[in-house]
Amino acid sequence: MHAIRQTASEFSENTSIHGVRYITENGRRWIERFLWIATEVVCVGCAVYMLMYFLTKFNTNPTMTRVESYFHDVANVPFPAITLCNVNRIFRSKAQHLVDSLNIPEGFQVARQDIINLVPLLGQLLAVSELGTGVTGRSRLERLLKYNNLSSEAVFEELGQPCLEMIERCSWEGREVNCSTIFTRTMTYLGYCCSFNSQRDFSLPPSPSDTKQTTNTAFFGYPLGLTVLLNPRTEDYFWGPFASAGVVCMVHDSNEIATERAAQAMVSIERESLVQVLPSLRNGTAALRDVSPERRRCLFENENPNSETAEYSHEDCTLECEAEKIWKMCACRPMSLPRVRGPKGKSPRDGPIPCNVSPFSDEKHDMTVKSQVRGDLVPTNPVEAEVVSEQKFQDCGCLAQCNSVDYELETTTANFGASRWVRRHFYQDMNATSRSLLHVYFDSQTSALFVNDLVSNPVQLMSSLGGIFSLFLGCSFMSAVEVIYFFTVRLWLLVRGDGGVARGQADLTPGAAANISPPYM
Repeated sequence: MHAIRQTASEFSENTSIHGVRYITENGRRWIERFLWIATEVVCVGCAVYMLMYFLTKFNTNPTMTRVESYFHDVANVPFPAITLCNVNRIFRSKAQHLVDSLNIPEGFQVARQDIINLVPLLGQLLAVSELGTGVTGRSRLERLLKYNNLSSEAVFEELGQPCLEMIERCSWEGREVNCSTIFTRTMTYLGYCCSFNSQRDFSLPPSPSDTKQTTNTAFFGYPLGLTVLLNPRTEDYFWGPFASAGVVCMVHDSNEIATERAAQAMVSIERESLVQVLPSLRNGTAALRDVSPERRRCLFENENPNSETAEYSHEDCTLECEAEKIWKMCACRPMSLPRVRGPKGKSPRDGPIPCNVSPFSDEKHDMTVKSQVRGDLVPTNPVEAEVVSEQKFQDCGCLAQCNSVDYELETTTANFGASRWVRRHFYQDMNATSRSLLHVYFDSQTSALFVNDLVSNPVQLMSSLGGIFSLFLGCSFMSAVEVIYFFTVRLWLLVRGDGGVARGQADLTPGAAANISPPYM
């Protein structure tokens, strides 16, 4: 005990921690010692509280998003994919031609002239929320198609409008081009549509050889973007998901399918529409890779948990999750969902089993609909709503992308019919009757660049902790060395009897030491 008391006395006398020596200093009254003890306890408590606060913040929210520049050159921004979908998904003349060519099985309960009323039920295959409705009529249509060796996907594609029929004239970067060379048929949430700059065909199973490509343009403004003359043939309208006629323009990443979440604009008939694209980039720094995906809450392109070859995409991940849930309940794949690969590229939903009628009961339909978050249950507080959304995606393992491009749209429309006044070859002999003219382009030469970075790295964390202990206790890293030294090495030497005489005690008698008062009293 004597060695411990002497060690504590030497430590309090020599430590660099502020205020400790006043507790054991000779000549101090008890009230002074009590005040200094209370002060030290409060300071230690505050330092520990701030220490836990910084550590918790570092572990739970280690990332931040900062504005790097509002003048990032659009030449370094990938131009988005432009997907055009005719609102009229089924043409009456084509539906009538299909009905006239069908062979009617014996005992079929619908007359030939009434079969055409069943054709619009194909549209229910595009919406998961409607797969459990109209089952009776759709079952009859399914039986009729199977009897004629026709699939619902093939029929739906045949009843739609070909790309070259809807898109009559094209211009890219100010030069007129052949529309067939820049537009391809792709699958979307509205069925088969026509896409510009789409790098993947989602109507086919993905291939490991798929490589991500980007199309960039150094130009901005409507004359140097994408311009197309559209003829949606509204006179042959039969069925569509919207209460209007025209063309839906969707702007999205070129390596993702066009879904309901894509930025969209409606192109009306006999109108000229200017769709200005406002891009913004989000790039993750290399320092983010030092933090686990669960902590940074985002994934880089080469961190795809569902595939060893394909690059990670948040949109693809959510679609895979939705397709997986439907497959587990119904053993089928909705027509509007792409044939994306499952974990490690192996999943039964790669198979060509569409969700028609037989695998999809009313009970399974209700389960699918109820699995979504009801609108009246979404919190009004934006922060709480974001938490609900994040939990929904995390249930699927779908974290955000560390590197991404967001596209916002601003749309302006005017009457279309004055093309004869434009002195450009593209507008010569242009027929504006029942047609639309669409321009999609970057609105500016610059864009916003955001950077996802760490709030603090370990070095900055140590600096913050050093500032905390210096503020409350006036100590540093050497103070910790002093604590270790005095209560290990020094204590061990005193226990062995090799500690020598405490400094300042060699020439003092016990009585003389008791009469010494602090110099400032």
